[in-house]
Amino acid sequence: MKRRNFIATSIIGSVTAGSLMLETFAQPPTDKPKAITNKIKKKPLKPFYIPPETQIAPRTTKIRFDSINNQFCAAEYKFLPKTMWPAPHVHKDLDEIMRVLKGTITIMVGDELFEVNEGGWHMRPHGIVHTFWNASDEPAFFIDIFPNQNFDVFLDEVKKLNSGFVLRGISSDSDEARSQLDKLHAEWGIVIYHDQRKPLMEKYGLK
Repeated sequence: MKRRNFIATSIIGSVTAGSLMLETFAQPPTDKPKAITNKIKKKPLKPFYIPPETQIAPRTTKIRFDSINNQFCAAEYKFLPKTMWPAPHVHKDLDEIMRVLKGTITIMVGDELFEVNEGGWHMRPHGIVHTFWNASDEPAFFIDIFPNQNFDVFLDEVKKLNSGFVLRGISSDSDEARSQLDKLHAEWGIVIYHDQRKPLMEKYGLK
């Protein structure tokens, strides 16, 4: 090949290669986002309806973990005014998602406070100390969703223990009650910090 033809061919080749590279970089990626599916073995689900209640109990389990192929469970709560619910605690595995239906709830996660108003959502992740209370003068109503543990079973066990304390005339704040509750909490990967409860109640005027 003559030198002149070789140079011309090289230039054309370089321009063509450069054009192909620019075209390649200019095009959007062909890979599309893929849905991530829960790997739990599933069985056919049946639709169900849960009617509203005329009188809401302090806590009512609405959706059970095993009723929807172990995907999540959910409970509905009525929260009295100026009331603190659980002592600060931490879950090893459980995440919690709250949806406030009425009123305002204050949630403490670590060192942060969140005022969750009616219609608001909040997620309390596992591994971080948290608690919540109703500092207002009106009742609050909310739903808690528990996506990664059969927490409805734990709530049943707590209810049984508390009912037993009432029948036996034992205060839920007594050493005996705390010992039994702490044993149950440990079985479910929960650590309770009882000594942090009273200072928070005094600080925010709770009962």
